[in-house]
Amino acid sequence: MKIQIPKNECSNTAQRWRRYFFGSMCVLSSMFSTTSFAANYTSTIESMQWDHVSCLFFRLTNVTQADPINPNSPWFAIPGTLADYAQVYALLLSAKVAGSTVNVITTGSAAGGACGVYAGVSVVTLQ
Repeated sequence: MKIQIPKNECSNTAQRWRRYFFGSMCVLSSMFSTTSFAANYTSTIESMQWDHVSCLFFRLTNVTQADPINPNSPWFAIPGTLADYAQVYALLLSAKVAGSTVNVITTGSAAGGACGVYAGVSVVTLQ
């Protein structure tokens, strides 16, 4: 049995995918343009400090400057107002206890708020 798709449906689907692809690329490029000075580190967690409400601070092993936004400061900061704050806290704590490696990408700007001028974090992943 042979199924034939009409040409106009194919071209409409292709056009939709093309728009989706280019729209996605525009969103991604705008995301990367705002984080053009972001730093990327892969290491283990050396230490953590937190107050359970306002901010989580942590340092990575062998990282002497978390981000050029705050020169000579090894501290990363995640504000407690972040929607996934509890999950990020759990991930970092489990990585610290297990001695696992994490990958951290900064925002290229200060975390702000209760976290002050310390390096803001954009992405944290467990390696």
